[in-house]
Amino acid sequence: MSRDDRFVRIYTQGDTLSQASTHHVEIWVDRVTGVNYIYCSEMGSSGGMTPLIGKDGRIVIMTPEELEEI
Repeated sequence: MSRDDRFVRIYTQGDTLSQASTHHVEIWVDRVTGVNYIYCSEMGSSGGMTPLIGKDGRIVIMTPEELEEI
């Protein structure tokens, strides 16, 4: 991914190409707003994306300093 990309994937779990893994999870960050999104898919046939919610019930937002590191 280019530093110019607005969205960057920072975490991946599972493998959509493997029969051993039936689900796939990714966390994406919007470099403009700092908002973290979670994307989940099932066997590559369906999926969805929503803002990632922290344990305090608020949307996870990276600080400008954290955004510089990705």
